[in-house]
This record gives sequence, structure tokens and C-alpha cells, in this order.
Amino acid sequence: MICHGLQRKEIRLRRKDNDHKIVGGMEVEVRNGDFNGAMRRFKKKVANSGLLQEIRDRQFYTKPSEKRKTAAGRARWLRKLSKIDPEQAENLRRKR
Repeated sequence: MICHGLQRKEIRLRRKDNDHKIVGGMEVEVRNGDFNGAMRRFKKKVANSGLLQEIRDRQFYTKPSEKRKTAAGRARWLRKLSKIDPEQAENLRRKR
């Protein structure tokens, strides 16, 4: 028995040059009837692929100025983390 993710149809993601990238379905094999283990492996595969994050990012249009503002904020945050000691940085990362 094989669990197919995101239905069986292919997902087409648009790029700027209107070229299409075809992403095939993700599969996880159910071993010895262990559906929960297969589900856990499937969720990890989906999370590592970045597919859900891309779907969230594309859900609403983000203006280029907002993207720049977010990138600048992220750069400031990383700069701040690099200036403090690693233990404090780890505590701040957990809070976010």
C-alpha cells in the first residue's frame, strides 16, 4: 500500500518567464501496516521540500517593496543574533 501526497495530479508552478516546472507527487511506503509512521515520514518529506511554504508565500501577492522590507528586517535580525553570545541567540530563536 502506498500513500500518495497532494493527490495524484501534477502541480504546475509558474515562474517569471512563464516556464512551467512540473513537480511530481510525493510517495511514502506504508510498512507493516504502520500508517502513523508513514504519515510522519510523509509530513517530514513535505516540510523538507518547502512546498507548503511556497504555497503560503504565493497565496497572496506581495509587493516588491514589502519583500525588500522583510529581507532587510531579516538581515537586521541575523546581524543582531551574530553580535550576542550563542546561548542568548538560541533563546531568542526559540521565542520567535
